[in-house]
Amino acid sequence: MHTYLSEAELVFVLPQFRRREILWVLSLLSALLPVTAGYYLGPTAFALALGVAAALGWWLHTWYRNGGVTAVGPQGITTRPGALPARTTPWHEVTSIDIDTRPTTRWGDIRTLRVRREHGRTLRVPVLVDASYAPDPDFEDKCEQIVDCWERYA
Repeated sequence: MHTYLSEAELVFVLPQFRRREILWVLSLLSALLPVTAGYYLGPTAFALALGVAAALGWWLHTWYRNGGVTAVGPQGITTRPGALPARTTPWHEVTSIDIDTRPTTRWGDIRTLRVRREHGRTLRVPVLVDASYAPDPDFEDKCEQIVDCWERYA
């Protein structure tokens, strides 16, 4: 187990059904890559694209197994979007935490938790998302829990 998970007070994980939807789309694209390359560019491109698709398949498997994780504890907020490495933002670097609402034409409003850091950059918490296509009835409660931890440890 990762140390940031063992020290965390709160752990949020990307729901399995959301990972499955993303996995299907990316798997389809990685399967089409070598076929398209072979058809239009020849056997050498097919072999190269097959290698790229295999690497992408390994990455997808790792991403699906790990999913997205957000851990919150005394050390700060740690985000790990899929198979990418975990990044911790210490509480003393956080200047504000708020809910960001972005309207889209296709999927309605998408709400995410936005963490502003002292050097001006923002971090969107990858696991906490509330949207019309995937509503999270506990979204605001989860956001309040993170804000409470920030106020307690900052």
